[in-house]
Amino acid sequence: MTPPTPRQRLLARPACLAAGLCLAAAGCVGQGEDPLVACKRTVRQLERENAALTEKQLQLQQRVEDLQKQVAALQGLPPDRMAKLFTVERIELGRYTAGANLDDKPGDDGVRVYLQPIDRDGHVIKAAGTVSLQLFDLSRPDGNLIGRCDVPAEAMGKYWFGGLGRSHYRFDLPWTTRPATAEVTVRASFTDLLTGKAFTAQKVCTVTLAPSP
Repeated sequence: MTPPTPRQRLLARPACLAAGLCLAAAGCVGQGEDPLVACKRTVRQLERENAALTEKQLQLQQRVEDLQKQVAALQGLPPDRMAKLFTVERIELGRYTAGANLDDKPGDDGVRVYLQPIDRDGHVIKAAGTVSLQLFDLSRPDGNLIGRCDVPAEAMGKYWFGGLGRSHYRFDLPWTTRPATAEVTVRASFTDLLTGKAFTAQKVCTVTLAPSP
C-alpha cells in the first residue's frame, strides 16, 4: 500500500475536530438562539478558517518544492559554469558578536551572533543555507554545551539584515545553563544550500553575568 503524500496528509483533516470545537459554541449562543444553529455557524466559520490555513500551507510547501528544484538544477551545472557563480567560500562571526541582555534583567543571558557568508572576493552575500549555533563554557570539564539553535534554510530570510554599513545574519541565542566565567565560546556551522559545502567559524565572547543570588 502506497503511503500518503505530505499533501494528502495535510488535506486529511479529521472531521471530529470541528465537532469537538463545536461544543465551545455553547458559551457563545446569543439570547434566544437555537444552540444547534449556533453550533452550525461555528462549524462553518472553523471550516473556512481551516480551508484558508490549508491553502496557505500548501502554497508554502509548493514554494519549498520549487526552491529545491531550482537548487537541484543549479547543482547540476557544469563545473566551469558553477565556478562563475558567487558562492560562499567561508563564514565569519562579526566583531559585534558578544553577550546580550535578552530579557531586560540585570546581566546577559545569551549571545547575539552576527554571521556573515563571504564569497571569493571577500564580499558578504545573502546565501541560502542551514545554520547551527552552539554556545560552550570551556571552563567546565564536561557538560560544557550551554546553548544551541538550529535554523532551517526556509527560515533564514527573517534573520537577514542588509543595508548601508551592515550585511549579516543576526541570531539571539540564549544559554540554557549559566556560564561559570565571563567567557563564552560561540561555534557556528553554515551549510550552503547551493553547493552543499559546510563551513564553520568560532569566536570567544565576553559576557556580563548578573550577580549570583
